[in-house]
Amino acid sequence: SVLLWTFVHWDGTKYPAHRSADNGATWSEVATFPKGATPVADPVDPSVFYAFDTATGTLHASTDGGLTFAARAGGLTSGDREFQLAVAPGRSGDLWLSLKWNGLHRSTDGGATFTKVAGCRASYTLGFGRAAKGGSYPAVYLVGSTEAITAVYRSDDEARTWVRINDDRHQWGWTGAAVTGDPRIHGRVYLATNGRGVQYGEPA
Repeated sequence: SVLLWTFVHWDGTKYPAHRSADNGATWSEVATFPKGATPVADPVDPSVFYAFDTATGTLHASTDGGLTFAARAGGLTSGDREFQLAVAPGRSGDLWLSLKWNGLHRSTDGGATFTKVAGCRASYTLGFGRAAKGGSYPAVYLVGSTEAITAVYRSDDEARTWVRINDDRHQWGWTGAAVTGDPRIHGRVYLATNGRGVQYGEPA
């Protein structure tokens, strides 16, 4: 199996990615990887990796197991190291990019092009869980805002519509770091909080 690892120094200095093809016994630098980016593996094709260069707003991809990376879509929002890239489970090339106050963007062609998701004003973090009964696409969980309120949302129709799943009494400080759904139970969601542990919830 191929392992990709990248280091980002606390003071913001960016370091290159390193690749191992022997389960971590030896490592080599990947010169074409965008420094400081977070590598994301394609869930279907083991030869494909993705990385979003937050400094330039460019999506990069590798089709040779992480040996080399090449730029694909460009011109996206840049300048924030906390922008997050996620891939839908069980699907190749289905990418979701959270650009904070610049909204949520999606690519279904492996990052060649991105389209802004309508009805999502801001996206801080995004994850996936088991599809709703009768549905074929994973549930999408979002910390962001569809209008003016930053909250936790779920969509069962590929982000066409959203339902808020927390309320004003359950906000737990900052929740924009990480969210994911349970892959076995529809509606169960896990949420990282700022100093209040990991919360989980289910539909009432």
